[in-house]
Amino acid sequence: MAKLKPITIVIAALAVIIACQFVGVNRVMWLIFSRAFLSRAGLGETIYQAAFLAMSSLSVFLALRTGLWNLGVDGQIIVGLVLAGLGCIYLYPLLPLPSPLFLLVLLVLVFGLTGSIGMLFAWLKGRFMVSEIIVTIMSNYMFYYFALFLVYGPLRAESSYLPQSALIPQELRLKPFFAGMRVDATLLLAVCMILAGYFFLEKTAMGYSLLFVRENPLACAYSGLHVGRRYMLSFFLSSGCAGITGMWLLVSNFHRITDSLMLGYGFTSVVIAILCARSILLLVPLSVLFAGVMYGAGVVERAYAVPSAIAFILQAVIVFIILIGKRCRHGR
Repeated sequence: MAKLKPITIVIAALAVIIACQFVGVNRVMWLIFSRAFLSRAGLGETIYQAAFLAMSSLSVFLALRTGLWNLGVDGQIIVGLVLAGLGCIYLYPLLPLPSPLFLLVLLVLVFGLTGSIGMLFAWLKGRFMVSEIIVTIMSNYMFYYFALFLVYGPLRAESSYLPQSALIPQELRLKPFFAGMRVDATLLLAVCMILAGYFFLEKTAMGYSLLFVRENPLACAYSGLHVGRRYMLSFFLSSGCAGITGMWLLVSNFHRITDSLMLGYGFTSVVIAILCARSILLLVPLSVLFAGVMYGAGVVERAYAVPSAIAFILQAVIVFIILIGKRCRHGR
């Protein structure tokens, strides 16, 4: 029973916080669950947000495969969004390509360019032992403020009083699959990326070698594996996936570059990737769970005036329960 005390403490703390808002705990929990998973609009929004969370969590997971921390996912999402915006606004009119083919070409370009940024971080790690944690966190602010410079300056639409670019062409914007729901091709892309990541990491020799580097980089170096190159590969794939997430946010949601670019996917993705341990397929259910909590917390805020920060408290509860469960299972 002693091992269950942390869970009890966390849940009790959550109950006290909600009770202080004069709202029944059961009512709040049911409202979060019902609106996020049982209503048509809520389920659509949960799946929509879960797709982006899954893609950004995949980015963190790929870096963790070699024991590296990519905490710059938010910044790399911004880079992908800005690159996609530049391509849609300025490059699309110059290329006589159908819109689906252009989006495919743009996806490859964004993946390669943002992946190259990640390779630079990994090269600094392998060559000079620069902490990738510090570099990637700092890069978030560097990319964010550079994007602000663009939307307040050269990319600002002449007809707009707000700091934002021109809209991308109508034919490049994704359409929802169903009326009343925002689910679109983002879901298919997220599933394809997860399956491709699973195949690469679990079914190929190169994918397994990334895990060996994580467990014992010194032994890998002595056995002839080039540790630095595998660092660069994992960060290339990690940053490339973050760039694709940013591109898809543009064509699916924003349709223009704005000053509201720091979306917060990155650090939630870190939590999801850590909880997945070594199973990449767990990214899907955990992304759905966290997306549902985030959407449901917004509903609770509007219904009962409970602060939406309750979403972060619930996420913390989920993390504590899973981690304590692992500890109990291993008897440590």
